[in-house]
Amino acid sequence: MLEMTSDTKVLLWTICGVSWIISIACVKFLLRTNDTFIGTLFWLVVLLIPILGPLFYLGFYNPPSIRPVDQQADHEWTDHGSGNDF
Repeated sequence: MLEMTSDTKVLLWTICGVSWIISIACVKFLLRTNDTFIGTLFWLVVLLIPILGPLFYLGFYNPPSIRPVDQQADHEWTDHGSGNDF
């Protein structure tokens, strides 16, 4: 069996603590969005998983758009620097 030193235990507790702090921040953000109940519930359960939960949330969560789908632009606006800003 693998013996853990006190330094290893401190490192693991630190990583778990940071993970929980990130999870709490993500939950605060998640609860302020207009996501569906099922979507919110799913991500809340994911965020309960130490270390991997916040990584999955930050990597895969796509918050709902503020605008309705029919009012969203089909393409991204870019500034081509034409100089005709006035």
